Amino acid sequence: MQELTILTTLFVEMVRISQDIRQHIVVQMSNGKGQRGVARELNVGQTTARQIRQRFLDTESTKDSPKCGRPMKSSDRKRRFLSRLLNAKPFSSARECYE
Repeated sequence: MQELTILTTLFVEMVRISQDIRQHIVVQMSNGKGQRGVARELNVGQTTARQIRQRFLDTESTKDSPKCGRPMKSSDRKRRFLSRLLNAKPFSSARECYE
């Protein structure tokens, strides 16, 4: 069961926080509101609020930095298929999944 959990977490993508929420976090924290209050109000994690504020102080921007590395080879459709396959047959080998 632990292997299944590890494999299915590989296919989960994090939710992107919109620019409006990021700007709201920066404005609220600049006005003196604490990260806990801002995070609770906007339903984001405290660490997320702190990191957005810190990134703004470092770069004066709330935009995402450009990503590096190789793009994913599998499509969203293929990842969903593999996730369903692994949930249906949790003890199958990689060879069985490939076939």
